[in-house]
Amino acid sequence: MLRKTVITAVSDTSAATLPTLFNVFLRLLPDLQLPSRGSQKDAAFRKDIGLEDPKDAEFVAEHLGKLVLFRLNNTPLAKLPGLTEDDIRFLTLGKPETWNPPSGLSP
Repeated sequence: MLRKTVITAVSDTSAATLPTLFNVFLRLLPDLQLPSRGSQKDAAFRKDIGLEDPKDAEFVAEHLGKLVLFRLNNTPLAKLPGLTEDDIRFLTLGKPETWNPPSGLSP
């Protein structure tokens, strides 16, 4: 399962590849069907997508939280409240076109 391959042991992955792995994970999200939290299906879901390790789940949750703060607008990206320049570089892969609708992602 590709989703599991992308996110398993993400907390132990080289920092250089983390932004790309997270970006791929985001592209896979629309295909996921999320079960009710705390259900038996939820536990199986965590295992199926590779988030059994609490460190991996924490990493994904932290960066999804930063994604919620991310906005594309006319202000310089370096002035987004709650995000550092490193956070912005992580979310954009250092390229402004990462979040253009033709590339498949939009905030």
